Amino acid sequence: MNWPRQDYAVESILDRAPGDLVRILQDAKRTSLAFLYWIQTELGHSEVKLRPDMMGTADGFSKYPYVRESRRMIAKGRVLEQDIVDEFWPGPRARPFDDSIGIGFYMVDIHPCGANERAA
Repeated sequence: MNWPRQDYAVESILDRAPGDLVRILQDAKRTSLAFLYWIQTELGHSEVKLRPDMMGTADGFSKYPYVRESRRMIAKGRVLEQDIVDEFWPGPRARPFDDSIGIGFYMVDIHPCGANERAA
C-alpha cells in the first residue's frame, strides 16, 4: 500500500543493530496492519486483504521493506527545492546543472519521509 501518511517514520532502519532492526520492522508491520484495518472497517472495504499468494510470504507482506531511493543513495551533491520550482526558475526548465541526466514532471515531494522529519 502506498498512501499519504502511511509511511512508518517513527524510526529509521538504516545503520541499526540487528535486534533493533527486527523490532523496527515489526513495528512498521503493525502500523501497516492498523492501516489495513482502518481501510477495511472505517472505509468499509472489507475486500481489501493481504495476499500471501501474490507476495510469496506467509503473512502477505512484501519480502523486503520499501525504503525510498533517496535513503539508499550516497549524494554527490544536493538539489534544493529552490533549484527546481518555478517560483525561483520561471520558464521551461529548472536551474541548469553541468551533470544533469534526467528530467521530471511531478509535484515537489514535501511529505515527511523519516524519523523526526516534518512536512514543509
